[in-house]
Amino acid sequence: MLLAKEAQACGVQRFVGVGTCAEYTWGSNAPLSEYSSPLAPSTLYGACKDATRRALESFGQETGMSTAWARLGMLYGPGEHPARFVASLAHAFATGQRARMSSGRVVRDYMHARDVGAAVAALSLSPVEGPVNIASGTALPLVEIAHTMARLAGRQDLLDVGALPERSDDPERIIFETARLNKEVGFRAKTGMEKGFEEMLHFYSCR
Repeated sequence: MLLAKEAQACGVQRFVGVGTCAEYTWGSNAPLSEYSSPLAPSTLYGACKDATRRALESFGQETGMSTAWARLGMLYGPGEHPARFVASLAHAFATGQRARMSSGRVVRDYMHARDVGAAVAALSLSPVEGPVNIASGTALPLVEIAHTMARLAGRQDLLDVGALPERSDDPERIIFETARLNKEVGFRAKTGMEKGFEEMLHFYSCR
């Protein structure tokens, strides 16, 4: 909040914060909506993000500063930590290692980091205020993502579905309403799934 206050004092008229889908209450199969989905974060990270959003909105109302909140969903991209799901698969396929995973039945919406950055920029340049989900709007079971990456790499032999246990605390579906992003901000993801996964495979094969 100190940054927003200093910005406003310097004459900045619009401030966009970056939040997380961890602000939502997970567990429902319904798409997560900025308007209707409950906010009860189960992690300290999510709680801190949500508290910052509330403070920013109140500050904007008090001062007249235009504020918005980019609520990021699941993202992936070259250079991310190799323990993350998409990166772990790309690293395994690119280096000839076993790609071990659970059953992959859970459904997730992944968006390429390049599109995430472009979406936040588009939101910043728009007049839209309040929280906006930053997500692709396309959700797939993790096992489908894994099979697609294995096919693109030509290493279906390395995919080991069911080798890891299921996580008991893993929500079955994390999907997002993207009407605000698509219609109000006027932004849609431009990086197709296969193109994004090919970039990931190329990144790890060159390291």
